[in-house]
Amino acid sequence: MKQLLLSVFCVLLAASPVLAAAPEVQRYTARAEGSLTIGADGRVVDVDLSSNANLGKEVLAAYEERIRGWRFEPIVENGQPVNAKGLMQLSLVAEREKGSESAAFGIRHVWFMDPPGTAPAADAPRLGQPSYPTNALKAGVGADVVLVLKLDAQGRVQSAATEKLDLLGVAPRQSHLSGLVAQFRRSAEKAAVGWTIPGQPEGVLVRVPVRYVTDRWASGWAPTAMQVVELPEWAVLELAAAQARDLSAAGMATAQQFKLLTPLDGA
Repeated sequence: MKQLLLSVFCVLLAASPVLAAAPEVQRYTARAEGSLTIGADGRVVDVDLSSNANLGKEVLAAYEERIRGWRFEPIVENGQPVNAKGLMQLSLVAEREKGSESAAFGIRHVWFMDPPGTAPAADAPRLGQPSYPTNALKAGVGADVVLVLKLDAQGRVQSAATEKLDLLGVAPRQSHLSGLVAQFRRSAEKAAVGWTIPGQPEGVLVRVPVRYVTDRWASGWAPTAMQVVELPEWAVLELAAAQARDLSAAGMATAQQFKLLTPLDGA
């Protein structure tokens, strides 16, 4: 997969949408982190993903070029638009039809964070680490889980539900996936009901990503199988009534001043 990425990435990232999911489509996902500076006019004037060397220089250069094309709502301080620097965490995706020599690449999600020391001080969230399901760990399977949480006045989690779940390191047609999905859901939701996330209004919904990875999938591109998960009724009703606030994997609030106007293209 790495050789394919390096040979076709620069051409496809700018021109191709992410392929629609289908049985013959192979999907890979990865995580990346970096920084960017937004100019007073809302254009990106600088971006750096260089710390993610394992993804390859050509890959990172192509993603940086894509990010330079983003447009943001200008950030205003004291009535004047200003330059602003922030940190970002990216969820990346690459897809190709089986046997094809070309692929399509995209950015599934992005979290913007304030640089250390620039955000107002707040109590740190207390997020206990979920237990890694034993069967999945033995099989070398990982997971990306997105939880929807409802908080009480003290920031304690009242209810937790799995909104999205991807399995890492497996082929989409493997027969035992439903059991692994159930194990990861139980693990993530069980851990979440013991969490405390201060600084949020009572009753608010927050969305927190949880990542399970072995050393094999901790960096670089991982084969990924998207799973269909059914939200409980309470979560469906709550999400219909109010939008959930995106938090980082550490439960920290994202930088609300970074309002991306450019649509992302990853499924």
